[in-house]
Amino acid sequence: MELKHLRIFQKIAAVKSYSLASRDLYLSQPTLSTHIKTLENELGIDLFIRKKTRVEVSPIGQVFLQYTDQILALVDEAKKNVADYKEGFHGTISIVSTHTICNWLLPDIIHKFNQQYPMVKIILNTDFSPYGIEMLLKQEAHFAIIRLPSPSFSDRRFVSKIVHSDESILVASPEHRIRKLENVSLKDISTEKLIAFAVKTNFWSQIQSSFQRYGLEPNVIMELNDIHSVKIMVKRGMGIAFLPSIAVQDEIKDKTLITLPIIDCEPIKRYSTFIHRKDLILTGALQNFKNFICKQTVSCH
Repeated sequence: MELKHLRIFQKIAAVKSYSLASRDLYLSQPTLSTHIKTLENELGIDLFIRKKTRVEVSPIGQVFLQYTDQILALVDEAKKNVADYKEGFHGTISIVSTHTICNWLLPDIIHKFNQQYPMVKIILNTDFSPYGIEMLLKQEAHFAIIRLPSPSFSDRRFVSKIVHSDESILVASPEHRIRKLENVSLKDISTEKLIAFAVKTNFWSQIQSSFQRYGLEPNVIMELNDIHSVKIMVKRGMGIAFLPSIAVQDEIKDKTLITLPIIDCEPIKRYSTFIHRKDLILTGALQNFKNFICKQTVSCH
């Protein structure tokens, strides 16, 4: 039994005419008759009752027609779902990103992607950049978005693209005494209580390097890995902190935190870099997400 036999049977049953079915299917009437005869012989039944000007489906043919409709509907659905998968409308995408990116860059991107591809499942993990790279190497995630101090990422095992850049800035409570200084220097900062964020990452290495250029050492009174906790501590006046500008934009806007320009410190740039293994097979969903994230971020190169 072949699908073409079922489609021919379904068409003739619908139009009740071999000639009309022949026209619609672009097949000759003898060819249609041969296919129907083959199907009838295989089933051992007569599918049609032939009348002068038309044909009617036989009672047993009506039973078989119900199965035919279901079979062909399932075949069409399967073809559509396979095509959707190839085109990226179905599938699963696993991403690992830093907490900063997860909280302030990805929500809007994933929301827009989900509106366009609602049947694609997103699995989002958060961890510091070294662990994101490790997850890719272990094939525990498809993509990673890591934070780097440089726009270049030279690991030949990965494909990389910069998707965002911002600066690490000094923030304080609006009531903190340091705001009274006309010009803030690294030496001024070194005498203040500093709350350190992500001390085991290259984020903190950049901060430390800025002090070390002048032979200074920051006065760290607290170390935290959770950026929300750092902001709470700073708002309560427990200390000042260097944080990614993307992470404090709302607080700066509503003036619950202030940013303090530093007169003797070059901008501390941070680059959010989208990476995946070179040997990753990009299915439709994966390729669509890769294309999408680059289109949604203005600094993607």
